[in-house]
Amino acid sequence: MKNFSYLKDYNFNPDFPIVWDKSLTSIYKILLPYKDADTLPEEAQKLPDESQNEDEIKWIAGAQDGTTIYHCSYSADEKKLNKILSLLKSLSEQINEHDISQLYSLVKKGTTLTIIDSLLKKLPQEDINLQKLYSFFYWLTLNSPDREVIKFSIALLGSYSVVQTELFHLLGMHEEFTLYSAVALTKTLKNPEEIEKNLLSLAKKVNGWGRINVVRYLIENPSAKTKDWLLREGYKNKVMNEYLAYSCAKACELKIALEQNNVDTSFLSSAAQIILALINGGPAEDIYDYEDGGLVCLNYLKHLTKHTLTDIKILHSVIVILDFITTELDDSNLSWDRNIKTIITEKAQQIIQQKHWIPLIEKNLQDKNDLKFNYAAYIYSQLGYDSWQIRFNRQKKYKTNQWLFLMQTEDKQKIEQVIQLAKEQNDFSTIPTGPTLKLFTDSKYAVHDVLDTILQELDRFPGLAEDLIFIGLQSPLIRNRIMALNAIEALERQKWSNEMLVNLKKLAKIEPDEEIQQRLIHMLS
Repeated sequence: MKNFSYLKDYNFNPDFPIVWDKSLTSIYKILLPYKDADTLPEEAQKLPDESQNEDEIKWIAGAQDGTTIYHCSYSADEKKLNKILSLLKSLSEQINEHDISQLYSLVKKGTTLTIIDSLLKKLPQEDINLQKLYSFFYWLTLNSPDREVIKFSIALLGSYSVVQTELFHLLGMHEEFTLYSAVALTKTLKNPEEIEKNLLSLAKKVNGWGRINVVRYLIENPSAKTKDWLLREGYKNKVMNEYLAYSCAKACELKIALEQNNVDTSFLSSAAQIILALINGGPAEDIYDYEDGGLVCLNYLKHLTKHTLTDIKILHSVIVILDFITTELDDSNLSWDRNIKTIITEKAQQIIQQKHWIPLIEKNLQDKNDLKFNYAAYIYSQLGYDSWQIRFNRQKKYKTNQWLFLMQTEDKQKIEQVIQLAKEQNDFSTIPTGPTLKLFTDSKYAVHDVLDTILQELDRFPGLAEDLIFIGLQSPLIRNRIMALNAIEALERQKWSNEMLVNLKKLAKIEPDEEIQQRLIHMLS
């Protein structure tokens, strides 16, 4: 079969009938200008089939497939699978608009991930002339504006022996397609070194779900160079480092890396983030699954004692490790024997008690960089100091986003100060536009997020901020309304004001969410 050069073949075989909205630009054409870019710019992220409904919940690129892989069980719809096979057989005999339209509709409306493995297993068993379909799949890849069709066609192209490295790289730069491009590369390239080289190159071009999916294949048998990159950079992603921390630590032998006599501070900083992700746990295997966890933490701390430490993020990691050892880990975990725990505790305390930390923390508390300030404020409180006033002053001066931390106090007077400052810095009058079924926020709803942060703590202070509660009741966001109701329920019924009753009755008549409406009826009964 000939090796097509994709950069020259846009609109390849235009004789195939177009069965999609012709006004939409193909995904390939949108991505093509960035074929030599290191990463895909923001203007190329939006796909032509994306819903224009601003109130609709949208997945970030690659998230729907990623969460399905990690958090759901799924199987192919056999009826749909057989229909696709039947259509492919028909198309291999004679290309026709009716079958293309039916196939396109089936693929577009479905989820490629849930059928593609079963389809690829069954295809060789069917009486289908796949040689005649290659140009059709290739044409779809270059011309379709629909994401599921692109995933489908990449996967099918990947089942042939034709090398399309540049094409898979181009499409894989978009995190929605990285998984499919990675698999296609592993199938069409025969040399293991070439496969690793191309997967590594692709992994460096993405940093979200695409990175997570590529690394799943990179860790299968990584070279020493790739192991080093994975431990220094590859585990990092914009979703959660916790997705890759365990797999990178285990497959890339973090334990052995930290057993070396000399480890540079850059590597230690990365090791710190991996250890923190393992301790945080969550979406994937964590510190309790990692049999080398104790030795990794111990050797990490041993290396820290050899260096002059000036990065408070390193201090943060030591505090987290110590807290985990002393408050969370129990003797039932056999990979953490009592001796290792004792030595880790001693080493951590030795590092934390170094006198140069306090001046460094105080310096960072004055830094305009929010990340540096937040690290410093957290550490300051962990060392036994009260950081509330420092955070309050920060919020007052720079109008940052300290609301969550400021509301974590039992002092009613401080809460009143926070509420007053929030009113001064936010125009809450823009919120009460009426209830809707909107669940989540975006950048347009920043003030709603501030209100939510305050409302969610008011059940600890019954009777405070009634005006903000009323605003919450008329918010378009479901969560705002739920938090407002929680605050109301914390106040004894006989203390409800007449205005409170009026607002609740008004909402009960127009509330679109059935569960909230039933709650309102119960509250008013």
